[in-house]
This record gives sequence, structure tokens and C-alpha cells, in this order.
Amino acid sequence: MVVSGKEGGEALIARINMLLQQAVSEGNYKEIGRLAKVAEELAALEDQEKQIAERRRSVAALVHEGITISRQEARIEDQSPRERGNRVRNRYVESLAQDGIQLQRLAAKKYRTPRGLTVGITYAKELEIRSDSWFLGLADEPFDIVILLCDSFYEETAAFILPPAFVKQIWPTLSRSEGQVKFHVTRAGTAYNLRLPGRDLRAINQYLNAAKVLQ
Repeated sequence: MVVSGKEGGEALIARINMLLQQAVSEGNYKEIGRLAKVAEELAALEDQEKQIAERRRSVAALVHEGITISRQEARIEDQSPRERGNRVRNRYVESLAQDGIQLQRLAAKKYRTPRGLTVGITYAKELEIRSDSWFLGLADEPFDIVILLCDSFYEETAAFILPPAFVKQIWPTLSRSEGQVKFHVTRAGTAYNLRLPGRDLRAINQYLNAAKVLQ
């Protein structure tokens, strides 16, 4: 039996059935046995083709998933510092709400506690050209509490919640530029410091995640 390469599986099965009927009618048991083996081999090949098709679909799904993740990561990386700051800040405020601390939003970086204290929340990513350093800014207006969100390369974002007494003490000494109050956070090992003008360092580790003041 000569089979054309253009014939698909269904055509082959139909042809085998026709030849089997012919062999049965002729009582050609040798041909019947041969055609039965051919049919078994064809069935095995079709099963292999199904498995290959399923594996191909699985691989394609993995590739598509990888592309989707890469695009999502690219979108995050393509965000401007302002967009990234808004995203991290919103996520942080939501995490506080899950812990029972509700902050009322007044402006992009300004919030109010249930007790009426104003809170400034500012964000910065660790500098690539100067690791262990963060430069953050807030509008030069009164804040009772300041939260510094410092995003690290290899660690979770550190949230330093500066209480009213500390904010009141450092506020007059902070640098200012174009209506912004500047904060410079540095890290040495596990020690975080707020660097003030004149080489004045203030340790701020004790304010890490100190959210009680927000209640």
C-alpha cells in the first residue's frame, strides 16, 4: 500500500478500512493481519502527535506567561519616580488600614490621623550611584508626623514614622529647595540615620514601623 504524504490521518484510516473490507471479503487473512498492524501503528502515531500538541500548547502558555510578566515588570520599571512613589505610598496606606489604622487623604502626600494630626508621607528609591542613601521631599508646610518610605534594592521598603516631638525638633534645620523640605536618609550596616545640615546625624531606627503614633 502506497500512501501519499498529503493524506492526513482520517484519509489513512478510511483507506485502511477499505482495504480491510476488501481483504475480509477475499479471505486474505495475511493481509488482514498486516493491515491491523498498520492500523495499530497509525493509532500510536496519532497518540504521540496529540501528546506533542499538548506539550507545545503548554510551552506556548509558559512563554506567553513569561512575556506577560516581563511586560508587567517593564511597565513598573518604566514608571516615573512620581508614579512609583504614588503606588508605594498607596500600598503602604492600605497596609495600615488592614492593621486598623485609617488615614484620611488630604493631598498626594498629605494625610490626617483619626486624632486630627497631619501626616506627610514621602517616598524614595535607593540611589544606584550612591547606595545606602535616600533623598526624599515634602511640601514646606506644617506636618505633625512624617513618614519616610525608603525603598531598598534587596530588602523590603523601610517605613520610618517620625513622631511630632522629633519632627518639631528637626523641622527648622532641614534643607529647603523650591518649596520642598528635604530629607537625607543614610544607612551604615543596619543603622539608619537622618543626615541634617552641618554633618548632624540623627539615629532613626527606633522609628522603624513605629505606627502607634498614628492611632
